[in-house]
Amino acid sequence: MGYAQKKTAKQQKSLVTQSMAQKIAERLLYDNRSMFYRSMFNNSNDIRTLRESDAILSEIGKHLDYAENFIISFFDYFGTGNDGYIAAKSIFYFTPDEYAIAEKIFKDVQAKEKQKAIKLEQAVYDAYVKDGFPSNIRYKSNYKPEKCKIDIKSIADYINSMEFTESCINTSYEVVTDKNGKMSISPYDNLISVSDFTMSAPKVVFETLDKTLYIPTRYRLRIEETKVKALSDRKVKITWNKRTQQWDLENPYEFSDVERSYRCSITGDLIDTLNKQSELKDAKKKKHTISVTAFIDSNVKCYLDGREIGKEWLQPHYFVKVIK
Repeated sequence: MGYAQKKTAKQQKSLVTQSMAQKIAERLLYDNRSMFYRSMFNNSNDIRTLRESDAILSEIGKHLDYAENFIISFFDYFGTGNDGYIAAKSIFYFTPDEYAIAEKIFKDVQAKEKQKAIKLEQAVYDAYVKDGFPSNIRYKSNYKPEKCKIDIKSIADYINSMEFTESCINTSYEVVTDKNGKMSISPYDNLISVSDFTMSAPKVVFETLDKTLYIPTRYRLRIEETKVKALSDRKVKITWNKRTQQWDLENPYEFSDVERSYRCSITGDLIDTLNKQSELKDAKKKKHTISVTAFIDSNVKCYLDGREIGKEWLQPHYFVKVIK
C-alpha cells in the first residue's frame, strides 16, 4: 500500500514533469550507488525512514512536490550553469528542456528568498537606526549560515587520520562578533587541535540602501561526529576463490538482513579489506570463519546556533578478526 498524502495546491502547480520525477525515482530506488542522493531526497522532504522513502518514490507521480524539493536541494548543492547541467544530465539523464525546467524551479525559489531578504534587511536597518542595537536583531536580520563557513573537510580529514575510536568529537565553542566585524572564538586552542579553522564574520547587506553592516552578536558553534555501526561482531564464513585469486563470502547473500542501502557497500568494502589482511594473505587454509565489525555512513557536522552549516562523510572502518 502506497504512502498516502492529499494532493496539495503546490503539487497541482508543480513545474516538474512526470518524466523528470520518474527519472529521479528510478535512480534513487534502483541504483545502490545513489545513497548520497537518496539522503538528499529524504532530508529535503523531512522523510525519516527508508520505508516511507521507498513508498513515496514508488508513487512519485503523485508527489511531484517531493521531486521539486529534491531538485531545489540538488541545485543548492551543485549550483546552476555548467556544473549543474552536467550533474543533472549524468546522474538523472535530464534532457536540455528538463534541465531548463529544473533550473527555473531553483531560480524562482532564489528570487523569492531574495525579495524576502530585502524586506527583512530594511526592517533590520530601520530598527538599528532607531534603537541602536535591539537585542533581537540577530533573529530579524538576513543571516545566512553560508556567510559563516568552517573548513569542515579538514575536520573530516583530521578524524580520518586519527587512530579509530568509537568515541566521537562533540564540542561547542563560543563565537563573538563585534560591531566592527572582528570575530573571536573560545576556546580557540581546542579548535586548532581539530582543524584549520576558516571563518568570516556574518554581515547583513542592505541591498536597497547599498550599505553593509556587521551585526554584533554571539553565536554557538558546535562540532558533532556521528559513527554508525552497521555490523557488530558478525560471524561470517569466507572461502578462497581459485579463479579470481581472492577471498569471497561463502554466502553471497550474507548481508540480506542488513538495511538495503548498506548491503552493496558492505560486501564490496569487506572483500577489499579481506584481501588486504596480512593474516589472510598467505593463509594455507582456504576457508575461514571471521568476526566483522563495520562502521559506515559516519559523518561530522557543524552547527551555528543550532543551524547546520556543513557536513562531511567519514571513511568507513572494517575490523576483521579470524576466529578459525
